[in-house]
Amino acid sequence: MGKNKKHQQVRRTKRQQALRLERVRQRRRQRLLVTALLVAIAGISVVSYVAFTGGTSDERTTELALDFELETPTGETVSLSDYRGRPVAVTFMHSW
Repeated sequence: MGKNKKHQQVRRTKRQQALRLERVRQRRRQRLLVTALLVAIAGISVVSYVAFTGGTSDERTTELALDFELETPTGETVSLSDYRGRPVAVTFMHSW
């Protein structure tokens, strides 16, 4: 074999090794991305389940909230007991 052919074979082998290494890295990135997506989907599923079902039945409370009344901006009085049996979100805001 001539010196030139040997040099070409070495270059070809190095290129092939570089291509193989790049394919391996690409597969690792793909696996990492798929794993991250699966973990995210599982996390969202758990959070959604707890949010929409109210947790497990052992965590639910049977106690009623204290009744209170508030006046709306239109002057109407609304009490918490008006919404019994329905979910109510209460936000407390403060302005200085």
